[in-house]
Amino acid sequence: MTRATTVSEIAGGLAWSTERHRPRIGLYAMDTSARHDGPLSDQEFDQFRELLRRYCAHELDQWESLRTSTPYGPVYVLFTRSLPPDTAPEAYRTF
Repeated sequence: MTRATTVSEIAGGLAWSTERHRPRIGLYAMDTSARHDGPLSDQEFDQFRELLRRYCAHELDQWESLRTSTPYGPVYVLFTRSLPPDTAPEAYRTF
């Protein structure tokens, strides 16, 4: 993940943390400059899942909002430690 053009463009002036090149609260853009064609292999998906679990266990504070570009348009991802209002836990599949 890398810093977007400017933090103020993304998050309305949030302070940028030099530690790990992330903003101090959860909003940043993913670096999609390295192009990989096709879906993830089984090995890549397993690695992605394990890294995401580790990230959620050790890095995620309250929430994290991410945005990335795809050939089909932007994708927005929200990680949070609480369910959205009026949402049942069964609405989510185990990862």
